[in-house]
Amino acid sequence: MFKLFIYLVLLMFLTTHSLIGVAPTLITPQPVTRAAFDLGSGTFKLAVAEVAGNQVHLKFSKVMKVGLGLDLAESTNGLLSEKVQKVALKSLIELLQDAQAQGATQFAGIATAAFRHATNGEALLQKLKQDTGIHLRLITQEEEGILAFKTFLTVFPDIQQANCIALDLGAASFQLTTQNEETYDVLHGPIGVSGVLKLFSEEIRGIPYKRGLVFTPIASDEISLLIEKIKSKITLPTWLQTKLLNESIKVCFLDDWIEEIQQRTGQALKVSKAHIWDALQNIIDPNDSIPVLRRQSYIIGYALLYSVMDKLQINELNMKLQTTGSALGIMTEEYFWHYDEFACKSR
Repeated sequence: MFKLFIYLVLLMFLTTHSLIGVAPTLITPQPVTRAAFDLGSGTFKLAVAEVAGNQVHLKFSKVMKVGLGLDLAESTNGLLSEKVQKVALKSLIELLQDAQAQGATQFAGIATAAFRHATNGEALLQKLKQDTGIHLRLITQEEEGILAFKTFLTVFPDIQQANCIALDLGAASFQLTTQNEETYDVLHGPIGVSGVLKLFSEEIRGIPYKRGLVFTPIASDEISLLIEKIKSKITLPTWLQTKLLNESIKVCFLDDWIEEIQQRTGQALKVSKAHIWDALQNIIDPNDSIPVLRRQSYIIGYALLYSVMDKLQINELNMKLQTTGSALGIMTEEYFWHYDEFACKSR
């Protein structure tokens, strides 16, 4: 009887509140200002955002060239040089200062391919953590692809999650990622821009790779040979081949040199494999006015992008300029932020 009485009282309470229009109180997540760091093989990227639940409002971003991948490509013993380690620390300290100036109160970041590949990569990461107090985590290539995918969903809100394939092209590797219900498929690309540069130097020109080497002018037949060598390192997985048969699927591409692609191809939001090929043939023209080393970097980037598209049967890319790497993908992944408090050091 007592249980019945309690039940009736609760029922009357709920009914009364419903009739007079009193809605249940919803708890709104308190916003927090987070600084996310993406320590890539070519650049270090910072994003500062106000985060409330799954809502992310980007306040500030910055990119700094570091060149871990190029340094590793030049190394003969698999070690990152003392010089590039100093550049890495100096760059991260500057980004930390920027984050603090923007009012960030939580700090976390990821380290990617160059840290995985270098013999002293983990030691460098520990040094960076110790000297800055930032919670930095070395992630696998699988995790790298998944975080890129989550970042892409933020940047391409009009593309449904089930229809998105994310192409993440880096200095030391590339990833192609999609989601199937609760799991992800990730293609682990074995080569990035710095690896392609080393490949061109040593296997096509027959010259030991050194940073700053000028290879231009580059002949069209050298580009064709380079593309075949890149494609020989890539395997087309069955899951991707099957997925691309669906006409609703959109392959998305974010990078910080999208403006160059847009200007050279005349395409704003979508670019075809044919456009990339034409751009590659255009930029190898020795009369191009772009500074030599930058043009050389673009040539290598176009060659890698075309090779990936051709080997993986990707005919079109949806593209946007984006300079935060996977930092946006980190913002709402709570396991990056649940850690013992690190006192980030002011410099």
